[in-house]
Amino acid sequence: MKHTFKSISVYFDKDSNLIGVPSTEIKKWNALVDIDAIVNLTFPYSDDELEQFLENVFDLCYSLTPKELPKQSALQNYLEVKSYSASVKGLGLVSIKWIDKQGYTITPTWQNAKMKNAFGHLEDRAIGISDRYVKGELARSFRSVMNLSPIGSMNQKPEQKLYYD
Repeated sequence: MKHTFKSISVYFDKDSNLIGVPSTEIKKWNALVDIDAIVNLTFPYSDDELEQFLENVFDLCYSLTPKELPKQSALQNYLEVKSYSASVKGLGLVSIKWIDKQGYTITPTWQNAKMKNAFGHLEDRAIGISDRYVKGELARSFRSVMNLSPIGSMNQKPEQKLYYD
């Protein structure tokens, strides 16, 4: 079956190491959920390696389909921690969506302390990439968005600034 929509979450630490988490749809619940098919990329990496990593994570979307909604997130299972807050401690997140014949939307996020450290999307700072993008554009755009995604819990939406060099 050909999918027309895919979504991945890419977590990163202060050293720019990446954890890529693909998603799938559970039709019974009409829910998009992260799946236990996680890929890592350790810093340093080139734009070619980064782009290949992102493509690999997208390729894993829909590769597993749980019958029920998971009790724990894929990241919790991967990191072997009991709580969601523990799984995202010290991590930032970039959300990437792909829509067939349209391309990618790469969105920075922030951890909302008032919402139990759930990640809020900074839609106004997202970068769109056409489905006819040039090699390297996905990696460069990802790095730009990663720089807009702070690590750590905050009480309010962050100001627009770069967090890393």
